[in-house]
Amino acid sequence: MSSSAEILVRPTGRTGVRWRILALIFAASFVAYLLRTNMSVAGERMMGELGLTQVQLGAVLAAFAWGYAASQFPSGVWGGRGPKSAVRSRTRRVRRV
Repeated sequence: MSSSAEILVRPTGRTGVRWRILALIFAASFVAYLLRTNMSVAGERMMGELGLTQVQLGAVLAAFAWGYAASQFPSGVWGGRGPKSAVRSRTRRVRRV
């Protein structure tokens, strides 16, 4: 066996890590949905108390999508960099979790 070969070690039994990650992603998405919904319902009251215009409130509500939008460019650059085999191996490592 050569020293540059990658050795894959897989657990012998099912660990359930993937289900835990799926549950965390679901919980995070649900909380984000609740926050967006609550903000839109409470928006009228917030406008009065904070002195916001409808445009300013729209910017506050749009802030929930800014994190997603900001991560798109770095992800595209990372995915397009280097040889395709390196990108595939990085993707495989992430999917193994």
